[in-house]
Amino acid sequence: MRFIRAPIIGFCTVFFCLAAPATELIQDYGYPLENPYLAALTSLLASPKNFILTTESLVAKPERRYTPVFNDRYQLQISYKIKSETAPLMFIIAGLGNGTLSGASKILAATYYQMGYSVVVLPNPFSWSFVVGGSTTGRVGYAPDDASDLYNFMIIVQKFLYRFDRVKPKSY
Repeated sequence: MRFIRAPIIGFCTVFFCLAAPATELIQDYGYPLENPYLAALTSLLASPKNFILTTESLVAKPERRYTPVFNDRYQLQISYKIKSETAPLMFIIAGLGNGTLSGASKILAATYYQMGYSVVVLPNPFSWSFVVGGSTTGRVGYAPDDASDLYNFMIIVQKFLYRFDRVKPKSY
């Protein structure tokens, strides 16, 4: 019992000693909006009004078309906006629990589009739609599997976008 308590006490001591300077830094951060609800509302209101993304549904795992419970849920939704000239292609992964048309995804897509990128917003690997339609294991949270599944879906999206004549990304 004594061997278990010593590391825990040591960890707590180090943690609280290191956390004290961090709280001072957080208090002096000076972010303009201290109210979290106001900050969230401001980000929603700041979402671009005239920026319209095209939405498509793609199939990553065709063998899942006939699953008993998820009959029509095998398609993954992407949103994209392509520059008229050749431009770098930017993949944006939607935030945790968000879809491809969420506020933060649209803000990022509009920002990068204005900077000269063609943008594609992908679903989050933690979303239920990605688990059903794009995951090889059917479970989330294991980073190597999630990254591999997302990379494979990016290749499918890239092949889909190459069907357009003007999509010839010069870089990623």
